[in-house]
Amino acid sequence: MHRIHATNDFSELRYLQSLLEAKDIEYFTKDEHLMGLGTAAGEVPPYKCPMEIYVVEKDQVNLAKQLVRRATGKVSIILESWTCSSCGEQLEGQFNACWQCANARYPSAG
Repeated sequence: MHRIHATNDFSELRYLQSLLEAKDIEYFTKDEHLMGLGTAAGEVPPYKCPMEIYVVEKDQVNLAKQLVRRATGKVSIILESWTCSSCGEQLEGQFNACWQCANARYPSAG
């Protein structure tokens, strides 16, 4: 699975889903249900819980990203997941330090 887009706009999410379906791109969404529930019963602000679109097949990722870029005018910058070189923990791309052992993703050159 490959995360291709995140948005706080429910209409944008639905539009992108329809584009992916029209091209027979297999996908799934994450955190879509939070937007309709007052975002976790009011405890988490909506901007902290973006809805995410993941493409299942690796060979469809580039086409899906092109569709998103054309539809939104945005380039999706989603960093790839990484593995901590110290403890082996799998981490999402937005993290620059391991939550398990605090090892830096990019060691300082010094």
